[in-house]
Amino acid sequence: MVERQEFSYPQFQEVDKPRHECGVYGVYDFSSDVSRLTFFGLYALQHRGQESVGIAVSDGVKFYEHRQMGLVSSLKEEDIAKLRGYVAIGHTRYSNTGGTTIANAQPVFASCELGKIAISENGNLVNAQERREDLLRIGLSPSTHQDGSRCSSDGELIAQTIAAAQGKNWVEKIQNASLDLKGAYSLTIIAGNTLFGVKDPLGFWPLCLGRINDQGYVLASESCALDTIGAKFIRELEHGEIIAINQKGIRSYYLPDRIEERAAACSFDPNYFLRPDSRHLGGERVYQIRLRLGRQLVIEQPVNADVVISVPDSGEFGAVGYSEQSGIPLACGFIKNKYIGRTFIMPDQRIRELGVRLKLNPLPEELRGKCVVLVDDSAVRGTNSRLITEFLLSDEIGATEVHWRFTFPQITDPCHFGIDTYSRKQLIGAGRTVEEIRQEIRATSVGFNSVEGFEKALGRSLAKFCQGCFTGKYPINVPVERDKLILER
Repeated sequence: MVERQEFSYPQFQEVDKPRHECGVYGVYDFSSDVSRLTFFGLYALQHRGQESVGIAVSDGVKFYEHRQMGLVSSLKEEDIAKLRGYVAIGHTRYSNTGGTTIANAQPVFASCELGKIAISENGNLVNAQERREDLLRIGLSPSTHQDGSRCSSDGELIAQTIAAAQGKNWVEKIQNASLDLKGAYSLTIIAGNTLFGVKDPLGFWPLCLGRINDQGYVLASESCALDTIGAKFIRELEHGEIIAINQKGIRSYYLPDRIEERAAACSFDPNYFLRPDSRHLGGERVYQIRLRLGRQLVIEQPVNADVVISVPDSGEFGAVGYSEQSGIPLACGFIKNKYIGRTFIMPDQRIRELGVRLKLNPLPEELRGKCVVLVDDSAVRGTNSRLITEFLLSDEIGATEVHWRFTFPQITDPCHFGIDTYSRKQLIGAGRTVEEIRQEIRATSVGFNSVEGFEKALGRSLAKFCQGCFTGKYPINVPVERDKLILER
């Protein structure tokens, strides 16, 4: 199914790489222009979503908000200037549940006897359809934008569920609502005069806390978005934690179904989604992990080659690690056009090839006559991998061998918690051996880090990480297959 697009010409879409749903942000500070701080913070989270952007600000009495399709850079000065207050939340979106429409842009809103609530969400509910039916039974329907499009995101489901929950204050409402929310979510919320940060009971997606000025606080999906505005990193939120920030200071609560020993952070996040300069779960910076993943690949999947290159940008640090460990020289194999975010999905093979070439242009002088190790973060769909292999082995480029090495274990199963791999049918690693993958992408050889090797390089026990995409074993019950547009039926 092809989604409705806002442009008439063929759209770019990343056909090999999975996409994450969102980036969330929040600022509480009486002494700063919180709308502009949020704008700058969202710039640092642009990689987490490129379809729409939104900011909501409160002065304690009234909400001011602006949402639009497009990138953070498309926000205008007059749009930001009208957002007045001392507490703000922001959002960058890639659609994971719900289509690409302005009605699904966030933050989203809901109201109840305590007042109005605004929410930005990163994640995905596995019981979204069930939640929608329950809310309809009590008279809560999807909101409709002025252009006639209806909201079909699970962010609004979460907002409505919190508003409808029992509780004499917002903390109790959030706690009680969480019992009806099954899946992954990290939230920034404005309710009353308070900024909240919330992680689901298993802590699938990141959310960190920072300090700005003397009395201000910041919440962000990644620590790089704290660095952008000069905020000091304090810590990563715990799984199942609620952080409440207001004039009384900062307080911590927990969701009722949180189990201290049971967590399931996304294992793919440090391998691909997180920006290299962000901290992973409050610890070391991500690039350090990726260097180790590249070194581990040499131990497990060595190649006697002439040169190591990467697929920009996701394989960059893995390639550096591979080169350092192996002693094989590192070269620049591709020049990436940073203004082309995605690759054409078109029925014609030649057009697809042009789309890949437009984004990644090989440097034949670095590759001709050489045996090449090509390091990337993962093999998801495999479409671009085959096209790149064919480019490198062509007479035009002239590589003699292409050995793909992937820092992540072989992906065999879809994600149900916020990454857009909906079905095993999409995955090149599902039901295939490594040799069959090699044949499919026409490489000289293919190698992955083992699960044990990945764990070693990660530097943390995988017992507290979701391993569903490479084991098929999920930390909670999930549907057989996921439908992105389930709430539009």
